[in-house]
Amino acid sequence: DIGRRFSMQIRRGVCQFAEEQPGASESTKKLDLHLTMTRDFFADLVMQKTSWIEAIESGRIQGQGELSEFKRFFGSFERPMAPQDIQLVSR
Repeated sequence: DIGRRFSMQIRRGVCQFAEEQPGASESTKKLDLHLTMTRDFFADLVMQKTSWIEAIESGRIQGQGELSEFKRFFGSFERPMAPQDIQLVSR
């Protein structure tokens, strides 16, 4: 809904998250999984009102790829903490 594209990749046990640059649509041909979602969904995810799997199964977010692969990928992560529980430290 905001026209931005991001990618997530797990390499050697580390999740890399990056915003894709305009014109990078060719990279989607190399993806194992592809999701389309709204900002409202992402806000609900952070507030722990939903999960990735619940949203995929209910159709709230659209995906291309095997459902089992989505479950395996997102099963690698803990549920996000609620914003009030996130502790930030500034040094």
